[in-house]
Amino acid sequence: MMLLIKADQVANYIRRPLPPTPYLLEEPRAATAALEAAIRACPKKDFSAKASRPTYNQRYDLGEAIDSPYLTYREAVWVELWRYEFDANTATQVLTQLQLIIAHRQASGTAPVYHKGKCFFPERPTPPQP
Repeated sequence: MMLLIKADQVANYIRRPLPPTPYLLEEPRAATAALEAAIRACPKKDFSAKASRPTYNQRYDLGEAIDSPYLTYREAVWVELWRYEFDANTATQVLTQLQLIIAHRQASGTAPVYHKGKCFFPERPTPPQP
């Protein structure tokens, strides 16, 4: 099935709803707050030829970061849904924060846990296993 949108209807493009703020509360708090702020400040999608779209390298690195087991389920899903709305500047900001979050969590020594068919970083620290 093909979705046809008239050129004069592009201005009425519906944006994804944003969850209540603050949405991301995990550690490192400064990086997750900056990630949330970057996504919330994402400009409305511009369909013109002059729009700044993420480069191939940004899109690839963003996909690799989203597939990391060191993101929580909510972070991974939220960034995955919103990454199609990003312009080049937002993609740079989000990618920088995701890399900081992943590096911090890798250094923490907490292992990702299996959740909904994939490994994710636990949103709450898991209790020690006997």
